[in-house]
Amino acid sequence: VAVRRTAHRQRAVQGERIGGAGAVALRRDYGDIPQLAQGFGEERNTRGEVAVVVRHQDSHAGDSKLNSPWPGCLTDVRTIVAVVAFVLATPAGAQALRYRLEIEAPRELTRILRQGLSLSRWQNDAQMSAEQLRRLAQDAVRETREVAATEGYFSAQVDLNVQETDPEWTIALKVDPGARTRVSQVDIRFTGPAARDPETKEAFKRVRDTWRLRRGQPFRQADWDAAKREAVRELSSWRYAAARIADSRAEIDPETREARLMVELASGPAFRFGQLRITGMRRYPDALAQNLSPIREGATYDRDLVLLYQRRLLETNYFASVQADIDTDPLLADSAPLRIAVIESSTQHFE
Repeated sequence: VAVRRTAHRQRAVQGERIGGAGAVALRRDYGDIPQLAQGFGEERNTRGEVAVVVRHQDSHAGDSKLNSPWPGCLTDVRTIVAVVAFVLATPAGAQALRYRLEIEAPRELTRILRQGLSLSRWQNDAQMSAEQLRRLAQDAVRETREVAATEGYFSAQVDLNVQETDPEWTIALKVDPGARTRVSQVDIRFTGPAARDPETKEAFKRVRDTWRLRRGQPFRQADWDAAKREAVRELSSWRYAAARIADSRAEIDPETREARLMVELASGPAFRFGQLRITGMRRYPDALAQNLSPIREGATYDRDLVLLYQRRLLETNYFASVQADIDTDPLLADSAPLRIAVIESSTQHFE
């Protein structure tokens, strides 16, 4: 049984950072998992062994510093304990319990909940029992609040109703999301050599002008993550190719329903184009690609020039694919190799 989480299940939890994970991410207090497994003793179903992959995350992709009143966590020990218990405690050969899930919530939340709730993912489980289903139903209340928080609803009220009828149960969730949290403040800071470079003023202005999460807009975790990615991409498009997020915070006040955002962008060193390196040429000489380059070795890095070069190569029809960019290792900033990887077309087209 693979235990995984969906992307939207980043959650609101007091005093912790939100982050994604490829498998199940536990907090640091997961030492009691082995004792839990032993506790099932003879009830254990060896056909239902569960492998839980544990790793810590520390990423700016989802780092909202949230002061939420909801103590639950979709990826915390309680959720993993419940999943392990469901599988290990189910008798072999037991008939699966069928159930119907009803969700009453705004359309946007309903769609996300149907995709991400454990109740949805386990609905066709062939070994579902009454005990397991009752636990999933209780967990769904916490999960629903956490999903609502990632969409900016930090005061959601969730009512659960379970009807244990034959031939299938009915589990109904009614969600009142409350008022949505909105961005009240945006603070974008720049550090590194670019902060002392008078020629980067226009770049800084573009970063601020194109910032997608403006004051007054609803706070959503997905928008917060996307805004930071776009800010890095904008700053790294000219001269400072290794720009990155040095620090970021989204401070949420659930009482005032305000989100105060802070992002610090570290520019890294100034980059210059180095030697041109072309790979993938089979039938044609390297000179064919070299002669089309608009880039001079030693010139200031400019992503627009790289894209122009890429477009020129594709327009020849000699190549089915062209990938182009510099090596962004800060140690190579003074002469960063420009790497061009091509796949030649199978046939040459003439017009």
